[in-house]
Amino acid sequence: MARISGSTRICTLVLTLCFLVFEIVVGQICRSLLTAVDSFHTLYIFINLALSALKRMRLKPFGIMISALLMASQCVSISLEILTHVVQPEPILHPLLSIVVGGASLIFNMLVLAWKRSSRGIDEAADGIRKSLTQQLGSIGVIQHLLGSVLVLTNGLVLLLSAAHCHRPHSDCHLLVYLDAGFSAVCVLVLLCTALPKLRRYGLLVLQATPLHLSVAQVRLRLTEVPGVLSVHELHVWQLSDALMVASLHVHCPDGLNAAQCTDLMGRTKAVLAAFGINHCTVQPEFIRSDAAAGGGSGRSLCSLRCGQECVEKLCCSPQVDKTSCPKTESPACVKFLEKEKKRVSNKTIMLLRNVYEFISQ
Repeated sequence: MARISGSTRICTLVLTLCFLVFEIVVGQICRSLLTAVDSFHTLYIFINLALSALKRMRLKPFGIMISALLMASQCVSISLEILTHVVQPEPILHPLLSIVVGGASLIFNMLVLAWKRSSRGIDEAADGIRKSLTQQLGSIGVIQHLLGSVLVLTNGLVLLLSAAHCHRPHSDCHLLVYLDAGFSAVCVLVLLCTALPKLRRYGLLVLQATPLHLSVAQVRLRLTEVPGVLSVHELHVWQLSDALMVASLHVHCPDGLNAAQCTDLMGRTKAVLAAFGINHCTVQPEFIRSDAAAGGGSGRSLCSLRCGQECVEKLCCSPQVDKTSCPKTESPACVKFLEKEKKRVSNKTIMLLRNVYEFISQ
């Protein structure tokens, strides 16, 4: 099957945008908070549909994080309006129009849900993504996706089928006047339960954090069990997207390995990483004498290819020279380090003063 064409995506985006504007207008006409809350979900769908057309992998997690943050902030801001309507309840106007927008929203969300599933199936079949990552929209996801539309439709139907005077201003509708605010609060909670986990998840992706489901200590232990691996250090694992994990590491190997044995060792090391779902990795072999590595084991070992004091400020895991570690009879390395620190601080101070002067003189 071919991938979904660009014209289909553009038509879907245009229809979604038109429906978003329609929901906002109807929400203002009917004075319905529930319709406004459902429009937040439509905006979230529109942003995610636009992101699905992007080719750059790193932009998608960032865009999803921004869309989740936007939806969460909108839900928090409208919560004050919901509290106001609870204190001073008002029935919605034109319940028939609310029924129309609720039914249209339900059909629209069902079509979007089916389109997402079909496009996900096509992309995964073409890209070979694991099956465990394909089941992101289970029954809970479907309920969260359709709940807002169902509540909008139910709100309009209840008010239309109840007493005819309920939708008129300044009428006594008893508990029905709280229906819109109550359904809006439920919808806000559901949207927050959808947005906050995505915000945390994709925020960690943007920060290139270590995947939460992966234990780096377990990966290190499995790597040290590979025959020929004396120790592992500088092990870093991070995630670039939902289905792409990357790792870099240094491996201590015996110095007697030939080219074929080294290739086989690197292959077995990558196979261990692939078992954890890490299919992209950079392995740096470091050949040391067996007698020098006899006491190393799997504990924390130092890099055998360190570049010296000139790289001390750029190292992330190896021991770095610190001001407090310099003895009173300072060594040449410490003196050089302190001189560079003084020069760096003075340059930053000069730049700061220059920026302040330029800002004041404007």
